[in-house]
Amino acid sequence: MEKIKIHIYTGLLFITLGVVAVLVRRKNPGIEWVEYISDATGTVGWAAVFTIFFSFIFLNSRKWKFITPIISLLFCWSVEFLQMTNIPGNLEKEFPPSHYLLGSNFDSADLPWYGLGVLLSWFILLKFVDKKMMNKNGYSRNKISSK
Repeated sequence: MEKIKIHIYTGLLFITLGVVAVLVRRKNPGIEWVEYISDATGTVGWAAVFTIFFSFIFLNSRKWKFITPIISLLFCWSVEFLQMTNIPGNLEKEFPPSHYLLGSNFDSADLPWYGLGVLLSWFILLKFVDKKMMNKNGYSRNKISSK
């Protein structure tokens, strides 16, 4: 249960970051650096939320530390490259909320921001989830105690 709470809190942190970025952008439209920071923050937050999602899915796997960032980054980049096609635009016409998941236009400047979002959230999860996976004697759940 504690691992679920960590995932929820980390997700809420990055969602809040994205909401603040949107609010700042709406209050200051037309200022180039505000728009750039807002876009970057939203991209980092989007990548972080999906990293948390994939981490939650793979948490019971022995290789979740290795799998999570790779799958997350591949997913984010795949969605970004999908924007080079007309699929997201056509889907948005049929179902407008799909824009929030698939976006609308390709921007190569987003690619490194996805990497930063994946890394930030992954490091937060490693720091807290690894500690929760340790038992009270300080041994990992996978190690055999010498008693």
